[in-house]
Amino acid sequence: VEDSDQRVEVTCSDGTIFLVRSFDSSEGGRVITGTDITDIKRTKRVLQQRAAAMDSTAEGIAIVERTARINYANPAFARIFGTENPDDIIGESWCKAFRDEDVAHLSSEVRPKVATEGSAQIEMRANLADGERTFEVCVTRIDEKMRIVVARDITRRIEYERARTSFEQKLHDFEK
Repeated sequence: VEDSDQRVEVTCSDGTIFLVRSFDSSEGGRVITGTDITDIKRTKRVLQQRAAAMDSTAEGIAIVERTARINYANPAFARIFGTENPDDIIGESWCKAFRDEDVAHLSSEVRPKVATEGSAQIEMRANLADGERTFEVCVTRIDEKMRIVVARDITRRIEYERARTSFEQKLHDFEK
C-alpha cells in the first residue's frame, strides 16, 4: 500500500503561506486541508536570524537554568571552557569556566541583584590556553527558572588602563 498523504507549502501573492495537506479518508474519499502557517514561518526565520547573530558574536552568550546549568551556549562561550563545540558544555555549570574566588562572589553580589533588579554585572577571571583572561559577566533574568549570561573579554581594556595609569604616575613623578 502506497502512502497517499501529500503536503505542499503554497505562498500567495500577498505573502501568506499555507500548508496544504491531502490524504485519503477512511470513508474512501480524499480530504484536503489548508493551514495558514505564515506566523510560524516568520517566527522561525526571526529565531534563525537571532541564533545566527548570537553564534557569530565575539561575546560569550549562554542560556542557563537558575541552578547555573547551561542549556545553550554560543561558540565564544564554549571557548571560555576550552572547546570549540558548544555541545560539549551543555549541562555543565557555567561557573566552572571561571576562577573559584570570583565564583564565590556570585551568591553575595550577583544573585540578590538579579533577583531584585533583573540583572547584574561582575568581573570574573578564567584560565584559558593562552593565559588568564578577565571577563565582564552580565547575568540577566529571563524568568524565574532561566538566565542569560553574557561574558565580554575585557583583558585588553584592563591592560590598557593599567599601562595608562602607570604612565601617568611616571609622568607625575618626572614632573616633580
